Amino acid sequence: MAALSAVAALACAGTAGAAIAPTAAATPTGVDFGPVQVGTSSAPVTVTVSNSGGGNLTFWRFGIASSSANPRDFVVVAGGTCVLSLPLAAGESCTVSVRFRPTAAGARNGLLSFWDNSPAGRINVALSGTAVPRPEPSLSPASVDFGSVQLGMSSDPVTVTLSNSAGGGLTFWRFGIASSSVNPSDFVVVAGGTCVVLSTLAAGESCTVLVRFRPTVTGARNGLLSFWDNSLTGRVNVTLGGTALAGPEPALSPASVDFGSVQLGMSSDPVTVTLSNSAGGGLTFWRFGIATSSVNPGDFAVVPGGTCTLSSTLAAGDSCTVLVRFRPAASGVRSGLLSFWDNAPAGRIDLALSGSGLDECGPGGCF
Repeated sequence: MAALSAVAALACAGTAGAAIAPTAAATPTGVDFGPVQVGTSSAPVTVTVSNSGGGNLTFWRFGIASSSANPRDFVVVAGGTCVLSLPLAAGESCTVSVRFRPTAAGARNGLLSFWDNSPAGRINVALSGTAVPRPEPSLSPASVDFGSVQLGMSSDPVTVTLSNSAGGGLTFWRFGIASSSVNPSDFVVVAGGTCVVLSTLAAGESCTVLVRFRPTVTGARNGLLSFWDNSLTGRVNVTLGGTALAGPEPALSPASVDFGSVQLGMSSDPVTVTLSNSAGGGLTFWRFGIATSSVNPGDFAVVPGGTCTLSSTLAAGDSCTVLVRFRPAASGVRSGLLSFWDNAPAGRIDLALSGSGLDECGPGGCF
């Protein structure tokens, strides 16, 4: 009888001393990241590991299992709370963050695994996603030659079209004249295009950018219109080129006109002023006349008889004429400016005009 009691006591002691196994679970049990472009990453997904009962849950390793079909396409990233050295008591949990970064197109699969002290020894979370091919951007035209443009002038805008010919959505976070261009300040993107930063072009879609050439120095000038995008190369370029011609060199003769003294109510004889282009490219002007900024603009006037016209272009060595008269509106010194608004670097050339208004009184009255 004593022997039987001893055996029973040993059996009870063994049962009491046996470790109670934890109950491990992962939520969710599987993650589908959906479509993600090759070379880009999904948003991170949080996986929670919990111990629903029993003893402490410990794990000596967790991560993407090398036995996964595509282990390199999934990665554990910072931000989770699971730590190898911290066991989970019953009712506790911790998290792991996982991303999908596909390396090849098509369906991709993996396993997030935890090697632990549960009866199964390991819990797994199935990972999957679809890798979409990268976009294939193209630019048309591939290069732009603006031809010859004078200093101080701008070319007509040229339209450049960015297209996504295949693959996933094409996005770009910046576009414009690359600072690495040989002459970046000679080219500019202008309003009127349809491309928008951070917009997405699906396969077959396109957008446009308008570019101008405004040279700052004579000679050959070169630049790059660039799009920084999510394609395999990360950037596509259009080469830009043009030749900057020397600007025209306008001159006015005489350098100034003094009409002398003219009685009030009378007009001077017209004086001929000659506008010449002494060198450089063609000289054009879109306005000429007495500048409203003159001290006395109403006292001077351009009169018919000159040869200058707004539609004319003066080649180097050419000239045209303008006739100007003085009709003082008040006595004393009067002054004005004959101005030409032109395509020379300064943008305007002026001729100083002056004269004196006389208020003379005689037997017949004042004039």
